[in-house]
Amino acid sequence: MTIHPGVLTAIVDEDPDAAAEVATRLGRFDDLAAEEAPVLWGGVDQTSVPVTAVRKRIVVNDAMPHLFRGALIDGLDLLPVREPEVPSTDTGQIRRVERAIDAAAATDTVSNLPKGLYEDVSERGRSFSGGERQRLSLARALLTDAEVLVLIEPTSAVDSRTEERIAERLAEARSGRTTVVVSASPLLLQRAERVEVLSRGHLVGEGRHDELLRRTDATGRLYRSIVTRGPDKEKHAAADR
Repeated sequence: MTIHPGVLTAIVDEDPDAAAEVATRLGRFDDLAAEEAPVLWGGVDQTSVPVTAVRKRIVVNDAMPHLFRGALIDGLDLLPVREPEVPSTDTGQIRRVERAIDAAAATDTVSNLPKGLYEDVSERGRSFSGGERQRLSLARALLTDAEVLVLIEPTSAVDSRTEERIAERLAEARSGRTTVVVSASPLLLQRAERVEVLSRGHLVGEGRHDELLRRTDATGRLYRSIVTRGPDKEKHAAADR
């Protein structure tokens, strides 16, 4: 599978765990697997690159996010930690954070907090619902401004209306930058510039969402079976409350 630079790519697999495993490999979290199937980053074996460089340039946001304890704004905006040489002002930081929160469709969550961005977050963000934690975690991932951003099931705990807003805003927020999304959601897939179709971790086809839906071969049948099966939105809505 090839991830093209500057493109929003989606990964779909009949086994969601297999798709997540492939995506996690992009962040170099399994060097043992790389012995059998290496990840080449710009044509270079990723294991030959210092881990610190990989972590700085490739950010993986998993499906079970946790929030940091302390002021919400400090837990979301990690750019000052990642790029301490970049000058920042309070006004500039707030604007940057607000843009990311809007892109993650989490504005209502923050506005409902008594102290807004300066609300004290409890351990692991337990005071938030699953959907709220997921959207805030997405905002945090966007705020890293990573060269390569990998999002694993970023909308699995939100309702379909919120998911549609996220899909639209994510494409805009990451326009021209390399983004990989693991999801079987049609709302996200139709925004992807490329969709990689896997079967148990093995690439079987690729194309755009609408093209894959029209295909009459085995890849098209597999893709339709995965996408039309889709997630249970009523369950998502319950998780977001």
